[in-house]
Amino acid sequence: MKRWYNTTIARIIIPIFLIGGVISLLSEKFIEKIFEKQLFDLDCKEIKAASEKYYGIVKNRYEVLFFNYGENKKSFLALEDSVKQETIRDLKSISKTQPYAFYIYDGKEFISIHKKNRDFNLSRLDLNTTEGSLNNNRYAIKEFIPWGWKLIILNDNVMLDAIIAANKKVIILVVLAVALLVSIVAFVVLYRALNIPFRKIFEQLDAIKKGKYKNIKLTKASEEIKSLASHINNMSNELQNRSQENQKLIDRLYKEKLYAKNILDSQTGMVIVTNGETIIDCNKSFLDFLNRYNSVEEFKKHYNCICDLFENHNDEEQKYLKRNDCAWVKQAAQKEQRAIIAKNGQKKHFKVNAKKFLYDESIIYVATFDDITDIVAQKEELKNRLYTDPLTKLPNRRKLLLDMVGIDSPVLFIINIDSFSEINDLYGYKIGDELLILLAKKLSRAISLFGKLYSFDKAPSDWMLYKLASDEYALLISEAPTKKEQEKIAYSLCHLVDNSHFPCQGVDIEIKITIGASDSDKIVLDDWDKAKNILSDADMALKKAKKDGLQYMFYEDGMNIKHDYTQNIKFAKKIKDAIANNRIVPYFQPIMDVQRNTITKFESLIRLIDEDGTVITPNQFLTIAKSSKQYESLTRIIIQKSFDYFADKPYEFSVNLSYEDITNHNTVNFIYDLLSNYNSPEKATFELLESENIKNYEEVKKFVDKVSALGAKCAIDDFGSGYSSFEHILKLRVDYLKIDGSIIKNIDKDPGAEVIAKAIVSFAKDLKIKVVGEFVHSEEVFNKIAALGIEYAQGYFISPPKPNAA
Repeated sequence: MKRWYNTTIARIIIPIFLIGGVISLLSEKFIEKIFEKQLFDLDCKEIKAASEKYYGIVKNRYEVLFFNYGENKKSFLALEDSVKQETIRDLKSISKTQPYAFYIYDGKEFISIHKKNRDFNLSRLDLNTTEGSLNNNRYAIKEFIPWGWKLIILNDNVMLDAIIAANKKVIILVVLAVALLVSIVAFVVLYRALNIPFRKIFEQLDAIKKGKYKNIKLTKASEEIKSLASHINNMSNELQNRSQENQKLIDRLYKEKLYAKNILDSQTGMVIVTNGETIIDCNKSFLDFLNRYNSVEEFKKHYNCICDLFENHNDEEQKYLKRNDCAWVKQAAQKEQRAIIAKNGQKKHFKVNAKKFLYDESIIYVATFDDITDIVAQKEELKNRLYTDPLTKLPNRRKLLLDMVGIDSPVLFIINIDSFSEINDLYGYKIGDELLILLAKKLSRAISLFGKLYSFDKAPSDWMLYKLASDEYALLISEAPTKKEQEKIAYSLCHLVDNSHFPCQGVDIEIKITIGASDSDKIVLDDWDKAKNILSDADMALKKAKKDGLQYMFYEDGMNIKHDYTQNIKFAKKIKDAIANNRIVPYFQPIMDVQRNTITKFESLIRLIDEDGTVITPNQFLTIAKSSKQYESLTRIIIQKSFDYFADKPYEFSVNLSYEDITNHNTVNFIYDLLSNYNSPEKATFELLESENIKNYEEVKKFVDKVSALGAKCAIDDFGSGYSSFEHILKLRVDYLKIDGSIIKNIDKDPGAEVIAKAIVSFAKDLKIKVVGEFVHSEEVFNKIAALGIEYAQGYFISPPKPNAA
């Protein structure tokens, strides 16, 4: 239970009432002096407060200007005067409600903001002081350095005197009473009751402010002060606990920040944090790349944004960020972008991705820059390889087709080296490759000189040389010259190459070329089809020129080359369908024993039965079958069907084999297996076509020996056609010679043919080889070969080929 007399109120109020009675005894003069002094001091404080208030207004105006336009000196200076005028207007508006006079000294003159009731002689004012009196008028000066202003606040002593005069006696009594009360309470009562305990409390509060937490111990104090001290102690303990928790939180946040920074710096690519306008943070890789800067702050002194460093780049396949593109990070957040930044004069390519985050109610982006310079270089290298011939370094066929797209009237020359395969076979591929390189240089040089040597209706420009497959080149002219000028170009190229020597590794090689040309005069297609069509036409003209033995040829629609190709394609499909539908069949032409006048053998001849039943002879499709890779299948079908057909018949039979068949391992192994499993292999005879295509007689001999060992026979077909060699016949040891029809068909009229036939028969008899006469088309021919001793006859006189051997 608190004692009433031990409370602070009691200790203050009781002495006040006791002392109050003596106030009336004091003199009026003494009271007046004290009253004036109190008013004077109060006025000084208010003047200082007013100066601080006006100073704050000026300062705020300046800070707004500085932080908004400080980075742009020109804008800052342009707006500064208007801001000063707005500041003065604000001060004038505020000063109207204040009881003080207010001036601004701008270094040259005093600017009156508010004079109140009268002017002041400011020339006597000491501007180097911060406060003082001017003719008993108190003033305060506050200097605003950025603008060089001095803010001057003055009170008007006339007003103060009027107040004192009006309330002199009453105020003096009140002031004296208050003064006496304060003095007595302060020195007698409050000192013991409040000053000492509060001094300890204040010391404790100062300690708390400095972060030192100690409890207050008061033994002689009022209950209220003890209660206050207890509350302060509790607060101190609570603050100490919170301080410790905050320190732990600060330590944890610091560690997290350090951890995040280490993760950021561990990224090999550049990583930056930005708000879309300026960089907030970055990792070490970013600073390492921009080795001129050691921190983000240093970078920002020179650049507002990383987009200031982007290099403009035009890539048709990939979009690149442009220099000063302020929206770059938003684009990178939506879709992967690319950017180029130069370092030490070299352009570095970066893949740019960004993620958007909400942080502290603001949007930030984390953008990564991965260096893909090597990947881009590899892609360019692959692109160059895709469109460049690796040997001559000229653009290739893909590039030719691409370049022709979009050209209105191109002319294309295809240039082919005659007999290049023979050069490779004779000198080897290294010399062949060197020849291709030298010819590329020769053609390039010639093309560059055409514009100087000849006059064209359209001046040569953008003429381009290409290297196609194998030994072919192409010359593309984007604007078609006249036909006469085209012929001049083709002739000049052929003449130039014909009269040139190409030194290749010590070998002086002379070559000839053939040219096929085409233009787009009569072609109406889309660009890509047009390009392919021109290339196809030029290629057909080239093949036609080679076939006709010409140096060059220009494609014309009347050549029917396309028709021939169309027919070839049609026949290739026809052969494929016939194989699939079992319409490849053998026809059988009988071979007569001349002496006995009986049929003893049949030759199996291939036929293709069309869908409508038409019988197609081999001269119409065998060449196409070879070029379409179907010839092997046809050979095997005829052999198999012939063996099957004569398995139960009392006749021998023969099938034709070309050199391609004998050198085809699949075909010969098929024959060997068939003979090994056939009941009567002696019935079979394989007729080998004698021609200039036979390059390896050892391979042929090996086949003949193997077939003979398996019980079958062999014959030389078309013997005496101009490429036959008696020496080869001696080596092969065949069973039959079939004299070529070109000799037999005129043997009854041509003495020379008869002489040749006699020689062959004599040679064959000596070797015990039987002879067959082909193309026996009349009785006269038949009687003639019988008289010469030829054992067998075959031809339309005896019988044409039939679907059966009846």
